[in-house]
Amino acid sequence: MLGLVTRRIPSSAPSLLRRSIHNMDSATLYSLFSPPDGPPPPPVIVIDVRPDHEVRDIAAFNGGKSLTDYLGLGVRSTAEDTLKSIPLEDITNNTWLELSPSDFLDEYDFPHPLHANYASSDEATPLYVFSCKAGVRSKLAASIAKEKGVPNCWNFLPGAVGWDEYMTSR
Repeated sequence: MLGLVTRRIPSSAPSLLRRSIHNMDSATLYSLFSPPDGPPPPPVIVIDVRPDHEVRDIAAFNGGKSLTDYLGLGVRSTAEDTLKSIPLEDITNNTWLELSPSDFLDEYDFPHPLHANYASSDEATPLYVFSCKAGVRSKLAASIAKEKGVPNCWNFLPGAVGWDEYMTSR
């Protein structure tokens, strides 16, 4: 099984993982979903890089709860708009960035990060926060995205497990 996993990860992965990617913790992500009074935070797009079957299996294991289920109702609607899924395999083989802007929007339900023209609109460039179960695969995904020119890439280091622990302790 390990052989199957390592064949999907590009040979440049070790050097990518050494590159500087900012980590975001649970408290910071939570504050972006429910900001205190003051200037609004930048938009956030959380990209879950786990394969669909893993997300389903974990959701079933923890009673069907997802990242957004731990948030209050007022915050949840905002967070649900920002939680997207791009399997790590699509990121490592670059198929996600090779899509046209319209195909990307159809496939992933948010604007293509390399073709979105935030400079000409009032909306700020979003923070792209990559997430997985524990923060390892998401670091690789964020590194690849940054190398390909995606702006504002972050790794959600505690991942879904850390988020669960943080929200349970609140």
